Amino acid sequence: MSDDLAATLRMLVERFALACVEYMVFGSIAALAHGRARATQDLEVVVALDEHSLTALLRTFTADRFYVSE
Repeated sequence: MSDDLAATLRMLVERFALACVEYMVFGSIAALAHGRARATQDLEVVVALDEHSLTALLRTFTADRFYVSE
């Protein structure tokens, strides 16, 4: 896994935790975590959101680094 991809995953997981959002990582990154080599290195994530958790998650993305359109 590339350093950029690992950093992105860490950043997302931290924000999901702060917002108490349930998530699931799948695809090539999940396969790599289980020791299976893949030709691609992409990141697929499914999140369980309701109105409250969406608002909480969006608040973790600060305006100095992210653009979030509501």
